[in-house]
Amino acid sequence: MSRGLGSRQLLYLRAMRALEHEHDGPVPYYVWAVVEKAKKLDKDLPSRDLARHVSWYAGDTNSSRIFALLAERGLVTRRMMTKGRDGTTMRKPVVGLTAAGRELIDGLNA
Repeated sequence: MSRGLGSRQLLYLRAMRALEHEHDGPVPYYVWAVVEKAKKLDKDLPSRDLARHVSWYAGDTNSSRIFALLAERGLVTRRMMTKGRDGTTMRKPVVGLTAAGRELIDGLNA
């Protein structure tokens, strides 16, 4: 059951789950990494999403709306990362799958 999700929403969830499998576990991922992985999974994803991923938090891109809807449904978490691993200040959007998001995608893949 896809809970009425659109094809792009499901694609982003599949991309996040694929990243989790590649990196041995759930961690937040930069939005650009998720969009890039989705692009590899589906060649029809418009390249403009790749160029405009950074402004997702402001709500002015398709990626932003997709992640906002997924967050409203409790399938992903999203936040701004403000500190880099080296302690530098930065502002980069990150997203992560929730248990419900993982369950949904794993159920569709079963």
